[in-house]
Amino acid sequence: EAFRVGGHGSRLEYLPNFNLKPESASTVEIGLNLKHNAVFMANDALRTKLSFYHTRVRDYIDREQFSVGTQSYSQYQNVGKVTLKGIELDSSYDTGRFYAGLNGSLAKADTYSGRPLNNAPLKRVVFTVGARAFDQDLDYGVRWSSTASTERSSATAPRAAGYSLLDMYASWQINKQVSVNFGIDNLLNKAYTDPQAGYATTNPSSWQGTGRNVKLNVGWRFGG
Repeated sequence: EAFRVGGHGSRLEYLPNFNLKPESASTVEIGLNLKHNAVFMANDALRTKLSFYHTRVRDYIDREQFSVGTQSYSQYQNVGKVTLKGIELDSSYDTGRFYAGLNGSLAKADTYSGRPLNNAPLKRVVFTVGARAFDQDLDYGVRWSSTASTERSSATAPRAAGYSLLDMYASWQINKQVSVNFGIDNLLNKAYTDPQAGYATTNPSSWQGTGRNVKLNVGWRFGG
């Protein structure tokens, strides 16, 4: 962050910041961890982790954008004291043959002045449903994720709309030597804005996240 330099095209240039100070933080966190076996049947398992946190950060590092004439610049700067607070959930249910998982985070990050940050945690929930076959050598399922709208302080693109994506995946350990992994990310080929990138540009096409992405990987292990 201190040494980042370069740019994308001729309209935006990254500037290093040799006066950047390290962040310091204090955190209070309360967590709950639940483990239950044989909930609905003899061999199932339910696992849940829930945590609440409240963090105060001094010299918070955020990405700032400013212009001099027609030239735009981006630089990491210390923006002062920032409060981060939120809830995180990690829950799973597994019967051996079928499983489901629910993960999510609800976060809020504001400076003491109340303005939004460009570099802040996301509000997101992920739900997974899957199954196993062939003595659990085949694992397949679908994953649905939803990200809430995100406010940014950048003047060029202050808001990234919320979106939901559907993925599918499968992995098959055929034998000790051969494995196959297959997946399709963004199965419905939905257009969306990636809130972690592109908010510092006025070109909407550069805000777009990855469209439908098909992946296939075959692994072959030689020897024992």
